[in-house]
Amino acid sequence: MRLLSVPALPVDVSDRLRAAWETYGETRAFLDDDLDCSVIEIDVPSGTMPRAMRATAAALRRSGAQRLFRFEAAGVAEEEEDRLSNALAEDLDVQLWIARRKVPASQWVSARPIEFGVDGFAVQSSPGLLRPGRAQERGTTSGNAALEFGEPLITLKAELLGVPASALARLRDAVGSERGGLLHVGAAPAISVRSGAPLLVLSCSDHAKSPLHRALDLIDIEARRFGGALGACAPLSSIPLPALLQTLAARIGLDAKTSQVIETNLPKPSR
Repeated sequence: MRLLSVPALPVDVSDRLRAAWETYGETRAFLDDDLDCSVIEIDVPSGTMPRAMRATAAALRRSGAQRLFRFEAAGVAEEEEDRLSNALAEDLDVQLWIARRKVPASQWVSARPIEFGVDGFAVQSSPGLLRPGRAQERGTTSGNAALEFGEPLITLKAELLGVPASALARLRDAVGSERGGLLHVGAAPAISVRSGAPLLVLSCSDHAKSPLHRALDLIDIEARRFGGALGACAPLSSIPLPALLQTLAARIGLDAKTSQVIETNLPKPSR
């Protein structure tokens, strides 16, 4: 399960959420200043997912300012979706949008309920199914949330150097839309809240069929058409090791094997 929050969670709320999730497994956390977002992930056994969702809602309920949350729940059978949706809709003080990803990332970025854009992280015009919860019935909602089902996406932020913001739509279309050349890569345009620089937020649904390094190469080519270049990139999710090593080999010539990564040779710590 993955949670993305914009604005980023306050430290006390983030700590409360991670403490609640540690009951179910080891958490992975990311923080990005350009997008002002927090990302927290955990591998949750399917049988405990509803309890984990209620624990999540309890931890986030007092998170303060108006926020947008995006939950991505992988490996959930369709018959279990209602249980998870109810667990979140009833306990979290937000409007909740429900969607299941059944299409590649290039199509999903324009169809998902909440996504990044030049105006920030927001509910899109086709936001899927609204699930009213107790908070909505009381008229006390303080934000919006999306709950997405389907296989997890790899998410990456790419900085654009010297590229005008007006070129963002062109780069998005070339790299990460239905009109682009990579079926399993979707791109959402964004503007850094820290520097005002243009960004692309990439989502990848199959790194074998649409390798990340090809997406980065395309971004670099298109950026140079506008006198700019691809800048720094940063993960906004965990990345499968083969995809990471493949990207490093293609982009910086580091041809490493999985067995050469120290962590793959270490025993997992006991919990």
